[in-house]
Amino acid sequence: MTVIFDKVNLSYGKKSIFKSLSISFSSTGISFLLGENGAGKTQLLRCIHGLVIPQQGSVFAPPRIEQAYLFQFPLLLNRSVLANLYFIRGCPVSPKHYFDRRLQQVIDDLSLTPLLSQSAMTLSGGQKKRVAVARFLLQKASCCLLDEPSTNLDKKNSQILEQAIVEKVNRQQKIIIATHDFFHLQRLFVTGRDELLVIKDGAIASHLTNLDMNELLHYL
Repeated sequence: MTVIFDKVNLSYGKKSIFKSLSISFSSTGISFLLGENGAGKTQLLRCIHGLVIPQQGSVFAPPRIEQAYLFQFPLLLNRSVLANLYFIRGCPVSPKHYFDRRLQQVIDDLSLTPLLSQSAMTLSGGQKKRVAVARFLLQKASCCLLDEPSTNLDKKNSQILEQAIVEKVNRQQKIIIATHDFFHLQRLFVTGRDELLVIKDGAIASHLTNLDMNELLHYL
């Protein structure tokens, strides 16, 4: 299903976030969202996920139970790391057979074994992000939302996540990424497959289908 924003207005008090925002995302590949801090990238993802309801306009997207969301700042339960992973087992985007088949490989890839019995509340920022990435990799949603996914990840774990993103795209899962990381963007972007949308002043300032750095620097 294509994600569509139709004349969406969103504001918090006197602060306007989107002004009659209309977008039709490509139904496949990766859609990258760029913009200055406060431009509305995170709010756009939250609207897609149904966490924010705009005051006016419509957002058409797959149901939340068909989406996976990797937050910029991980939302973890006050339980062990292993319990945090098992929390999603059996949900619509992580059927038990799929979860069980992938669990050990994900734990090994992200070096989580020494942390499994530790409370998630005692982890460092980087460790929490690895747990959140693990949960993300244990889901097979039709639409995947990632907010600044490279934040708090070292090179090794960033590469693991990037490879997983490519695999999801190859399985026809839709990916939407909000990012400031140009190196991350350059490694993942494929001309003819992906698109790049620049958000500025509550609207789409540029919609690119090739990686034109001169164009991007004009807006950012």
